Amino acid sequence: MEKQKKLQLNMIFKKRFPFEDLLRKFLYNISITNKLKSLGLETASFVNHTELYLELHVVGEKEKLWEMVNWAKNAPSYFKLHEITFHFVEAEVPVDVPA
Repeated sequence: MEKQKKLQLNMIFKKRFPFEDLLRKFLYNISITNKLKSLGLETASFVNHTELYLELHVVGEKEKLWEMVNWAKNAPSYFKLHEITFHFVEAEVPVDVPA
């Protein structure tokens, strides 16, 4: 199995208010998951550190990662985000190459 170089996007979402109701938390998580699937991105990790802080690491092609960043900047109103920080790192991911 060969390794192909892709970019990894590390994003940190800082929310304005804690998610006190389960419906809002569900909408938040499902929205991110659906967006990642629609862009064909792979989730490396998805960690809720606290009620106000979420860390997301995603691997994919540069253009798709930028689409994710732009989506996050214009996130749905129920996100109520305070700040989004992100950076890219080069990642090697295994790729099946037909023989």
